[in-house]
Amino acid sequence: MDAAAAAPVLNGTGPTESPVPAAAIQRWLRAEGADPAAPAEEQLGLAWRLLWRAETRLGELERRRAQDMRDVESYVGHVRTLTEERDAVASEYEKENEQLRLELAQLQLQQETQLKEVEEMLEQEGLSQISCSAASEQVAYFLVERAALLRKLEVAARQLESHSGIDGLQFCREELEGEGALPAGVVGDVDEAPQRLVVSQEDIQRVAEGLDSREKSGAARTELQRAMEHNSRLDKEILALRARVQTLDLERKAFLELVEQLKEEICEYQRSERPEPPSAEGAGMASLQAQGTQEEAGADGDSGASRAAPYQERGDQGVETLHKRCLEAMESIEGRNSQLLHKLQKLEQEHKGLVERNEELESILGETQIQTKQEKQQLESQVEGLHQKITSLETELFEVQKNKSEMNGNEQMTSGAQEMQEMLESCQETIDKLGSQLGERRERRKQLASELELLREDLKAEKVALGSQASEVQQDREQSPKVEQKQEDPRADAKTYEEQMAKVVFLEEQIKNLREEQELLCSELLESNKKKEELEKQLKESSEEKRMLLEEIAQLRCDIRSAWEQGPSGDSRRMTPALEQRENRFLPWQSSAGSLEGSLKQGLSEERFQQQEEKLQQLRQDLRRVQNLCSSAERELRYEREKNADLQRQNLLLQQECTKVKTELKQARAKLLDTTETCSSLSAQWDRSQQKVKELELELSKCSQADKLRSSLQERLAQEKSRAGEAQKKVSKLQQKLKDSQHQLLLAEARVSDKKLLEEELKEARENEARVQQELHEEQLKRSLCCASSSCLPWESSGTPKPLLSPLVFPLDLPYP
Repeated sequence: MDAAAAAPVLNGTGPTESPVPAAAIQRWLRAEGADPAAPAEEQLGLAWRLLWRAETRLGELERRRAQDMRDVESYVGHVRTLTEERDAVASEYEKENEQLRLELAQLQLQQETQLKEVEEMLEQEGLSQISCSAASEQVAYFLVERAALLRKLEVAARQLESHSGIDGLQFCREELEGEGALPAGVVGDVDEAPQRLVVSQEDIQRVAEGLDSREKSGAARTELQRAMEHNSRLDKEILALRARVQTLDLERKAFLELVEQLKEEICEYQRSERPEPPSAEGAGMASLQAQGTQEEAGADGDSGASRAAPYQERGDQGVETLHKRCLEAMESIEGRNSQLLHKLQKLEQEHKGLVERNEELESILGETQIQTKQEKQQLESQVEGLHQKITSLETELFEVQKNKSEMNGNEQMTSGAQEMQEMLESCQETIDKLGSQLGERRERRKQLASELELLREDLKAEKVALGSQASEVQQDREQSPKVEQKQEDPRADAKTYEEQMAKVVFLEEQIKNLREEQELLCSELLESNKKKEELEKQLKESSEEKRMLLEEIAQLRCDIRSAWEQGPSGDSRRMTPALEQRENRFLPWQSSAGSLEGSLKQGLSEERFQQQEEKLQQLRQDLRRVQNLCSSAERELRYEREKNADLQRQNLLLQQECTKVKTELKQARAKLLDTTETCSSLSAQWDRSQQKVKELELELSKCSQADKLRSSLQERLAQEKSRAGEAQKKVSKLQQKLKDSQHQLLLAEARVSDKKLLEEELKEARENEARVQQELHEEQLKRSLCCASSSCLPWESSGTPKPLLSPLVFPLDLPYP
């Protein structure tokens, strides 16, 4: 419209427009501070100055716009760097999640391999029924066997106390013979064990199916929780196994004590039942008896040894089998304990690695939160600066538009009422644009208010989280002296205490920063509300001014029509159609409306009409000169209008970029919310891991104590094993002595039987001797009678006595007494 209106003036081909009245130009110059009596050159200089000022203001506006563009570009680059950093952090989190999943898979594989090894060991030992069952059921099986052994030992102790001497030995032999029949109750318990194992396996399968369904529905967090629960279960089982090992050790000690008591009783019995050595008188008889009955004694000894050997072999085999089972059970339990300790060490190392990773992630998250807060503050400060710049630009635009309206008013005074109407239309368009811009700003303000409310909610949630963290920190402080008393290493305690104090300080700084940010946001909200109220007031004022101008325009039109209808002469009506058009097109905000009414009323008189025409001719000449000067000013104004249009386009582009930046900010805030949620979940996991770490530390302390006890018990076991070896050696010696003593007893019994035989033979020999002596005596009597009858005998002359008895001749078959 402006270009179309200015084209006839520049080219000189358009229709000649009626000049603007001189009175309006003079009034405008007076309003600008020029003297009405000053020459035209001074007036033109004043117009040039005004144009120069407008150009300088436009240059400043362009510079500010360039600075705003640079600020916006830097802001966009900063937002892009933030998004890149966020993507990098997300990729790192994903990598760590994958690593944790791989570690969980490795742990599951290790557990499966360990279970397979245990099954293979049980199958090798002939316990295939228990190989597929749980550890608790296997321990129950061993406990049943232990109960059976205890029963046997109690029965043996009672029988030893009730019986003494040979009856006790015979009872022991019978017990050893009936050892195969005793485990009948144990066999019943063992028969019941598979049924229990089947029931437990069904329960385990049900639990496994439930766990599979949960694993399908759950995510990585549930898997981590299950892994930690499984580790805790393993720890509990390890502790239970250690307690059972201790109980087995105690039972073994009691069993060894009972064995030693039995051995002592056997030794005492052997000492009390030892045969006395033979006397010197019976030495010859013993030798003869040995020579005479060697074969019979050998046969009897072989028969006794053959009778005693199976009992002893059975007893030895039973004791050896029991010792072997106990030793194998101890070795298997020790192997399991070593494996479980190795697993514990691995799990502790992995847990330490996880704790370190969690600490690194927390530090990274804290840094990112601090950076995001700083960036938010910077962005908010930049937004405030942009709002201030926009308000300053709006004020400058209002001033420029006012100046332009004034300049356009001058041009309309010179070029006609058409341009005045066009300027009115452009002003209305600008007012509408400003209204739309104000509406957009109100919407933006509403969006900012909603975002600030969201930020307040986030701050409240963070305050709640910080309060919980502070309470946890206080609890940690309260528990720290207890933990220091329980822990062994003072250096580790000092490190943990320092870390906790550093965390407390860091959390307090975060709380302070959040409070400061909340105060800043509140102040910003107050300022934004004040600015909103000011803009609303300006809108109301502009709307009221618009209404006033429209009312003045309507009144002026009515006054002009009434004045022309009341005019006396038709010539004046003919001379002033252009004036009527100009007056109909004047703006309502011109201050020259009253002066035009006076000039029109005065122009109705015929006398003054000629003077006005002369003045008009002079003014037209002056106006032509002014029009030549104003044509150049119009060119400059057109250039300025084009610049203003470019500026408006650039403002639109900036608004579009601002909308894009706002959308990116919304996305970044949503991502920040996600990161905060993940941080909260990680913090909760960290708290749980800390609790579990504390529990593990307590368990480790208990395990260390149990290890110490186990080491001491192992030492005692080694000593007892050495003692048991020595005792076994003594038992073997005692058994050999028992065998010798039994052999000697058998020999003594054979000798006694031989003695009885010899005594009977001696009696017979004595009877025979008595008979022979009687016979000899009779023969001697006979001989004496014979000799008496004879007259001379040789020994009667010599005086030697007669031999009464002849020398005894013993038979060779009789043994010497």
